[in-house]
Amino acid sequence: MLSPDIVWDYKKTPHLLLTGQTGSGKTQLVQYIITCLLAQDSRVIYCDPKNDDDMRYYMRVNPAVVYVTKENDIARAVRELSEEISLREKDLKKCGTEEAEFNPVFLLFDEMIAFAKIADKRTYEETANRLGAIVVSGRSKRVYCGIITQRADVKFVEGAMRDNLCCRICMGQMSEAAY
Repeated sequence: MLSPDIVWDYKKTPHLLLTGQTGSGKTQLVQYIITCLLAQDSRVIYCDPKNDDDMRYYMRVNPAVVYVTKENDIARAVRELSEEISLREKDLKKCGTEEAEFNPVFLLFDEMIAFAKIADKRTYEETANRLGAIVVSGRSKRVYCGIITQRADVKFVEGAMRDNLCCRICMGQMSEAAY
């Protein structure tokens, strides 16, 4: 539960897909979600290849969030989180269990489309593959991913990854295909 007003049981319904047109309120909702996650002592990493003015200001007053905007910093943040999942997996194997109460980590990625435009092809593909792996294997290690995008088509959000983004929110008027 994020708050009395918004319930997202990320243990049961892991990973988030937030879609909507420009101006639909995605940024404000994400800021609210981040505020709730921080209040629960979760770690939050926010990848913002658009370098959005509203988010940049919000991050200045919320320094607990790891905020990355540049291609290499985004790729590094995703890679390091992928490596953290591997370490958590090793810890689970040592303990002989499949799940443990690790401190939750949330990677929120705002706009794969923008990242595709700023990143070179190799960096984009490696980062997208790592994001897919985080979505597929992160839940039992308490690592969750949120994809914020205007369009969730397979060109930018690969099908198997999109199918595992269990909490889905559409903002504003969307086409039937978007729903």
